[in-house]
Amino acid sequence: MANTYSGEQAGDGWLSGLRGSRIVLFSLLLGCTARVWLVWVSPAHKSPWDHHEYVRWGIQASTQGLLSMYTSPPPESDALLPEGRTRIHHREQYICNYPPLAVYLLRLKGALHGVLDPERVSNTRSAHFVFSAASMVADLLLAWGCLAVTGALGGRRAGEIAFAVAVLMPPIMLDSCLWQQTDSWVAAPAVWMLYAMIRRRWLLAGLLWGTALGLKTQGILLAPIWAFAWLLAWRARVENRGGRDLGRIIGGVLVALLWLNACALPFWLSSGSAWLHNSVIRNLRDESPRTTLKAFNIWYADLLLSEDPSTEQTWLGIKKDKWGKGLAVAGLLAAGLLSWQRRQRHDYALLLFAGLWLLLVVMLPTRVHERYLLLCLPLLTCLACLRPGFWVGVVPLVAVATFQVAVYQWMTFGAGMWPEYLEGAREFHGKAWAETPPALQHDLPSWEEARELAEQEYRRLRAPDVVREWVLTVVALWGAGAVLAAAAFTARPREKAPPRPVDGSRTAG
Repeated sequence: MANTYSGEQAGDGWLSGLRGSRIVLFSLLLGCTARVWLVWVSPAHKSPWDHHEYVRWGIQASTQGLLSMYTSPPPESDALLPEGRTRIHHREQYICNYPPLAVYLLRLKGALHGVLDPERVSNTRSAHFVFSAASMVADLLLAWGCLAVTGALGGRRAGEIAFAVAVLMPPIMLDSCLWQQTDSWVAAPAVWMLYAMIRRRWLLAGLLWGTALGLKTQGILLAPIWAFAWLLAWRARVENRGGRDLGRIIGGVLVALLWLNACALPFWLSSGSAWLHNSVIRNLRDESPRTTLKAFNIWYADLLLSEDPSTEQTWLGIKKDKWGKGLAVAGLLAAGLLSWQRRQRHDYALLLFAGLWLLLVVMLPTRVHERYLLLCLPLLTCLACLRPGFWVGVVPLVAVATFQVAVYQWMTFGAGMWPEYLEGAREFHGKAWAETPPALQHDLPSWEEARELAEQEYRRLRAPDVVREWVLTVVALWGAGAVLAAAAFTARPREKAPPRPVDGSRTAG
């Protein structure tokens, strides 16, 4: 029986057989329609802040030049809010923190926005269509990539289902079209990078990784996948099953770095390492020093119990930030060990490792945004289409991701606001005492009484969200656990086939 886990053996026949596929065509039509509708209604149903920042960067790139993006903040501009058109002074010193390829896209968006609306007002329908267009294209490329990966490993029907699920996945549509976020910019090249790795096209895979790095900082998370691929190739050489991919993998990594630096060359020459500091180092080191940013992972459970999001707080004398980094390393090792058991199926082991690693790097470290769960869901979908046991974990994770992406639509007073709320109560109490004549101060509550009242009010404000937050956190952790269990117990290939060398050559028999 043919080895369905071999991308080379699967060839391209499954792709040509997809012409006229009703599943693909119907889901594509439905997905595109839903995306257009989401963009159409987005001005009235979303917070304009991130979108407004993208518009300002687009204005800067198209009017002040690309080379200004990492050296000066964007200009102020107007936004159309429910109360009318107004000038927003939101993060006015916020220098662009996206890598160079994304800056080129912002330049194109800014120019197109200027053609459609010479005043370049944000939160209008024209602005939303312009600034969601690239994400919508990336969404379709992402779904196509899921089709390619799953089809190569499991055949035509598995690829069709993976495409339909990916193109219709609610959190991906909401992220790209309602919020105009850019997570599919890195997810799409990541899936195609994995497909190129499965087909042993290492230089192409490197080019795709460099593209992901050039579009979004999260592309760095793909580095362990390359390390795992190299280990698989090294093991194949040790076991005399080929191993000529070792040098090609290193070549692919070099291509990625060369492509990234070629895209950054104008910025290297004009402002030195400013692009690297703002788009990489600052994002990784300085941004968002909170244990979790609306991501329902283990740190959200901690936040619900402690109401303190500071990464400087300690567990057993160790800062939570360091705990998060340690847990991320543990997650990397766990993903590697579970996937290493499938090393005889090189292609499947790569997909398994990529899906597990990108899931655990969201569930275990601190400083994780709610949107980062989207990076692993397409790969977990591919796994579920190959091994149905994964659906038990993937479906809950998709549901949680939907609520995470839409968190600002339903959350009224989220966890972790107690330190700021308490500080505000302290300032109000101190001001009241300072402004009250001494003869009347006996009518004022003491700080202990004021603090108790503040805590009661805080709990009242939090009450509508607490149960929902606990439910989503438990479901997310349960889903992640179910995926790990599927990887450990239900992910073994059904058909035992002769091992195939990792360099693409055939084995006898």
